[in-house]
Amino acid sequence: MKYEVNEASPRHKEATHTINSVAKALGIKTKTLMSKTRHRHLVDARRVCYVLLKEKMQLPAIVIGSYFNRDHASVLHHLKSHDMLYKTYFDYRILYDKAKKYMDNNEYVENDMYECINNMLTRIEILENRIKKL
Repeated sequence: MKYEVNEASPRHKEATHTINSVAKALGIKTKTLMSKTRHRHLVDARRVCYVLLKEKMQLPAIVIGSYFNRDHASVLHHLKSHDMLYKTYFDYRILYDKAKKYMDNNEYVENDMYECINNMLTRIEILENRIKKL
């Protein structure tokens, strides 16, 4: 069963903003970033995007994968390989740092107060679930 992105979700705009920002920061068209092409620089760019979506929004792998039309296992593989690549692969480190810096300088700003409230409630729920697991 394939998970589909809920475009009505208050977090959808923030996720698409992150994807578009990573593409812009790395000088890649969003359509190319989302493609199935397996060139090294595109795979690394997608990995950076997966990591930033996980770090910034705490999205599960199945949701991240749905944005890229990928299986959650592929996303998990890339999330796990990020730390090792960051430590050992200089070009990947530059790529990640460049995208992260761009994201830090271009944070997503919600225009609608209702969206802002829904987003905060969702984040509170995520944090409550994490506290329960501790």
